[in-house]
Amino acid sequence: MEWLDPFDSMAFLAGVTEKLRLGISVLIVPYRHPFDVARRVATVDVLSGGRFVLGVGVGWLEDEFRLLGIPFKERAQRTREYIAMMKALWTQEKPRFAGKFVELSEDVNVLPRPLQKPHPPIWVGGESQPALKRVAEFGDGWHIGLILPERISAKLDQLKRFMEEAGRDFSKLELTALAAAGRTSPAEIRTYRNAGVQVLYMLPVSRDVQTLLGEMRDFAKQMKESE
Repeated sequence: MEWLDPFDSMAFLAGVTEKLRLGISVLIVPYRHPFDVARRVATVDVLSGGRFVLGVGVGWLEDEFRLLGIPFKERAQRTREYIAMMKALWTQEKPRFAGKFVELSEDVNVLPRPLQKPHPPIWVGGESQPALKRVAEFGDGWHIGLILPERISAKLDQLKRFMEEAGRDFSKLELTALAAAGRTSPAEIRTYRNAGVQVLYMLPVSRDVQTLLGEMRDFAKQMKESE
C-alpha cells in the first residue's frame, strides 16, 4: 500500500477542517527521534487549534527496524523513553532528560508548545498485556484495534488492574476502537458501547474516493441507528 507521511497529512487536514479531531493510528514511536516528533506534534496541534491526538505503538515489522538500524528488541524500551522525553519537551521551561537512548542537557528551542495542556492526548495502541501496561503507564487513552467487541471486557479487567497498580484513575482514560467499514451493524456498535468504548472509528476498506465517502455515510447512519 501507499502510505502518506502522517504529519504532513495531519497538517493538510488541519487546514481544511474546523471541528474534527485529527489523529494518527498509530505512529511507530521508535522510528523517529523524539525531538523531531515533539515539534511535529506541537506544530499540528497549533495549526489545528488544539485538535490533535497522538496515537502511538511500538511497531511489529522487524524488517523495517532492521532497515532503520534500530534493534527490534529495544522497541518497547525506546518507546517508553521517547514518550517521556517528549512530555518533558512539551511541559518544561528548560527541559532536561537523561536516558539510555536520548539525552538533553542544554537549553534548546522547543517552541511552539502544544495548545492542549499539558500536551495532546496520547492513545496507546495494542491489545497484548505489555501494550495494556503501556496504556497504564503513560496513556491518556487505549486505542483498540480490530478485535471483536466481545473480547474487550476481559481486556478492560486487565487494564483496570494495571491502572490501579500504576496509581492512575481508570475513569479518566478514553477508550477508542477501530471498526471495519461495511462489516459493522447497529447491534455490534451497541456491543462496543456496552463494553465501554467511547469513540468508534471506521477503518476504510476502499481507496476510491466516492466509495470511501459512501462507506463513511453508511457508517454514520449505522451509528445513529445504534443509539
